[in-house]
Amino acid sequence: MARIFGIDNSISMLQYKLDARKTLEALSYIVKQFDTKGMDMYFTVSKQSGVVQGKRREKLLAQYDNAGFDGQSTVDYTLSKILENRGKKSLKLFFRRESAKGKSIYVLTDGKWLGNNNSLCGVPELLERVVRHVNRRADLGIQFIQFGDDEVGTWRLEELDNRLEKRGVPM
Repeated sequence: MARIFGIDNSISMLQYKLDARKTLEALSYIVKQFDTKGMDMYFTVSKQSGVVQGKRREKLLAQYDNAGFDGQSTVDYTLSKILENRGKKSLKLFFRRESAKGKSIYVLTDGKWLGNNNSLCGVPELLERVVRHVNRRADLGIQFIQFGDDEVGTWRLEELDNRLEKRGVPM
């Protein structure tokens, strides 16, 4: 099982840094009990990523604490790193039945991503490509956790939660 955290560390998330840390701390405490191989963490602005082996969430939280919050979020690029570019593994290998079972991705964000306000910034297209390689719907879960109440951010996350099928992503 893989537990992966996508952290929006854009400048707009700076005001929610402490709240996001508390959420990360709580989620990592819960998921560490189910994942003995460790947790991964990716940031939307910097190219840094962290892999925490075993149940050492303290290392994960320390990496979060040391991350800068600046620039604009490129959530599609980050999800692409998580889903398509995991080391040298191809997308098909990443989603083989025996390796894909129980993959969960938690994205902590305010939804203020680089792109037009009426855009989902490439996320549905990325998810459509990924869904073609998932053996069962239960093989992958992606949860967007919103901070703040930005109107565009809320619209984006509601679209991703409720209307992906209308955008061509099979459910």
